[in-house]
Amino acid sequence: MDNANNIAVTDSIVVEFDIPMKATTINANTFLVFRDGNIPVIPVSVVYYPGSNKAVFEPGLLESNVSYSVKLISGPNGIKDYNNNPLETDFMWTFLTQEELLSADFIASNTVVMGGAAIAFTDLSEGNPTSWQWTFEGGTPAISYEQFPLITYNEPGLWDVSLAVGNGNGYSTLIKSDYITVNTPPSSINVTPAILAFESILIGSNSMVQTYNVAGTYLIDEITVSAPNGFSISDNSDGPWANSLILPQTGGIVDATVFVRFSPTVATAYSGNITNASAGATTQNVAVSGTGTETGEPTITVDPPLLSQTLTFAGNCPPAQTYTVSASNLIEDLTIIVHHDEGNAEISLTGEEGDYHSTITLEPENGVIFPTVIYVRNCPFEYALRDFLAVVFNSSSGISEYVLVYTFPVTGNA
Repeated sequence: MDNANNIAVTDSIVVEFDIPMKATTINANTFLVFRDGNIPVIPVSVVYYPGSNKAVFEPGLLESNVSYSVKLISGPNGIKDYNNNPLETDFMWTFLTQEELLSADFIASNTVVMGGAAIAFTDLSEGNPTSWQWTFEGGTPAISYEQFPLITYNEPGLWDVSLAVGNGNGYSTLIKSDYITVNTPPSSINVTPAILAFESILIGSNSMVQTYNVAGTYLIDEITVSAPNGFSISDNSDGPWANSLILPQTGGIVDATVFVRFSPTVATAYSGNITNASAGATTQNVAVSGTGTETGEPTITVDPPLLSQTLTFAGNCPPAQTYTVSASNLIEDLTIIVHHDEGNAEISLTGEEGDYHSTITLEPENGVIFPTVIYVRNCPFEYALRDFLAVVFNSSSGISEYVLVYTFPVTGNA
């Protein structure tokens, strides 16, 4: 036992000898303990254990934060070894007690987690520590001075954790090697939306483009996208179009928009799944459907068929109203013409000032006019307490649908 500090008040005082000693010579007269250098401490017992060459002085209870001295007596009446040889000189040690020896210890809420998980650490240290320094290999943050830190682990691997505690009288450190195991989360793919329904269109024509989003995480390979018969896909709204598409991953992540169009070649109902597959991930499907039709009767649809405008002053134009026009099976352009009485009705595809006209022509794509918004406004010429009426005709291939536009009486002169 060297000169020492920080002996717990509940500890026994132990002296370990290099060689076997004579047990009968180690007793309360040869193994002495003093408080503050000169006050004898009466032992409960003094015992020598031959198997370990250790002598144990049981003081009952030591006081905290007190200096104690240990003295081993030499000479003929002192401690002797197994061969009856006495110690050549007295030995003396001193130490300072404390309430309880510092002993760092801790536990984690989980020791095996997926990347991105947070782990709560609990301090179990003994000895009433007042300071804590944690080191988390592979964790965020990597160092913490809190007693109960919460640490996030993103990188896969086996990671050490260490805790050093102190209380002003000393320090204690505990290292747990490979304590935390962080596994790589499984690869995953998500698609939104999972259903795309296309309108019926003529065979040999292309539908309006629809889209879905595909997101992949923790991927180890690219995502391969494959479309069923009658459908084509692209990573660009303008193509090129194909039956398959490769979406590369960067750092295990894919976040892309897939453009889809329907192109029937026969008059029948089409349905199937666009598959989104990557090694190690569950394949995700987007259900697609549509119907190819033969050339049929031309149709034009307007919605709504009636518009009404708010009151205005003569010579001023009210805010534009809108309707939507669509058509199918057309063999000619769709012509939109506005007729009016004593107003100045105008139509536009953009609703922007300077882009209003009396006639607009829409060219069908394979006989189809996809839903198109038309802006309409009627600007009265003069003040009058009567309605102004305009009619917008939508005509093609021998058929026509119209939209009525009412402008109510103006409220004053311009």
